[in-house]
Amino acid sequence: MNSNFFNRQVELSALNKRYDSSKFELICVYGRRRIGKTQLIIESLKNRKCITCTGLKTTYEENLKNLSFAFLSVLMPNMPIPKFDSFRELFQFINSLETFLKGNYVIALDEFPLLCGADDELSSVLQYSIDHYWINSNLKVVICGSSISFMKEKVLSGDSPLYGRITLNLEVKPFKLWEIKAYNWPYSIEENTILYSVLGGIPRYLNLVNSSISFIDNLNQIFFSQDALLAGEVDDLLKEEFTEVSRYSVVLSAIANGKSSLNEISQELNMQTGTASFYLTNLIKVGIIIKEVPLGTTNNKKAIYTIHDGLFRFFFKFVRPNTNMINFGQGKHVLDNLVLPYLSVYMGLEWEHISIDYLLASYNAKRDPFLYSNLSRWWGGSNKTKTQIEIDCMATFKDNILFGECKWTNDLVDEKILNELQKKAQNFDYKDKYYYLFSKSGFNQNIIKKSKQDSNLKLITLEEVYNF
Repeated sequence: MNSNFFNRQVELSALNKRYDSSKFELICVYGRRRIGKTQLIIESLKNRKCITCTGLKTTYEENLKNLSFAFLSVLMPNMPIPKFDSFRELFQFINSLETFLKGNYVIALDEFPLLCGADDELSSVLQYSIDHYWINSNLKVVICGSSISFMKEKVLSGDSPLYGRITLNLEVKPFKLWEIKAYNWPYSIEENTILYSVLGGIPRYLNLVNSSISFIDNLNQIFFSQDALLAGEVDDLLKEEFTEVSRYSVVLSAIANGKSSLNEISQELNMQTGTASFYLTNLIKVGIIIKEVPLGTTNNKKAIYTIHDGLFRFFFKFVRPNTNMINFGQGKHVLDNLVLPYLSVYMGLEWEHISIDYLLASYNAKRDPFLYSNLSRWWGGSNKTKTQIEIDCMATFKDNILFGECKWTNDLVDEKILNELQKKAQNFDYKDKYYYLFSKSGFNQNIIKKSKQDSNLKLITLEEVYNF
């Protein structure tokens, strides 16, 4: 296991830039649980004057007491801490201290949703303090939270008392595939990619990988043993955002089992489409699922829903359906017989996501024909063959179009795959067409030779993406 802090240089730079400014800053840091927000803030506060407090799942009084201690143990060291009856009283007191207002402190309030509790008092008190005391100071305030719904609705939305006062909105996102090299796992690139995918790129989960045991034993230990390291984690994540956990679980199970349209999901669960849409919308808000339409259309009738979070997708595909067997100690049999034989098919969609991430992150004007800001998947009917076709990734710009095909197989990609993609491309009338092939295992010599002769054809391997 490796719990060292690495990557996040972009996020660190953004925070340090705000800390070093000569004006007041209100910084909002949010992202799902276990993604490394707290560690990021700790790293950013090194060698800085700071006041820090973490909200707890406890009473209003206890959180008030903890916040009082956090401020006054720094501002009034070695002196008795006064007792306050409200956040308003506490901030009235600290705002009367010249040593605080001129102290150039960074105030970091972690787990802000827990610190706030059930009402907006703390947000309102902060808003009043900002407007009347802090706006002309050099204070920096960081509010951080794991509840995505709370942070978006109670902090970032127009209804929040803090709306319009935030100077940096920083969403901490999962690592990309190429960032996990820092873990130095002793497995193959393919196995590392699978571990990355099933753990969703979340740092805390990636730290669970035990380099002293095999790749398969890691999967077993993390997901399929009776004392699995992530047992209960998905339910805990859902509880953090929602009250009707069982309802959201069945929606996610339906999607994981191939029900992708609103009608398919509602019929599978015997729900009204309006009810299913309510749950889907909430899952989208917190980043667990995404709603997609084919590139170039806004027709909601063609929309599909997919689980975007890697941990959730793997859990609801392979773990949740086999919970009883796992609980009775048969998890290794589940892994051997119901998971490993189907991993290659499962990784197909994951490889598409990784490939799209790579194209966006690695854009190079010498390699790429145009900026593909609208890069996404496409599916629909072919006007020429009267069949349904799918394109793994596609982008357009004026008279240019890019087509991408992603293959997660043990076979070398050959000209047959390219010919099939070019046949699909005949359904689109663009002047210049470009073809990108992504392969887990590489390419045969014929297509490699062809790519050297055709500047419109790019070949990209898993190894190239991993070592980006």
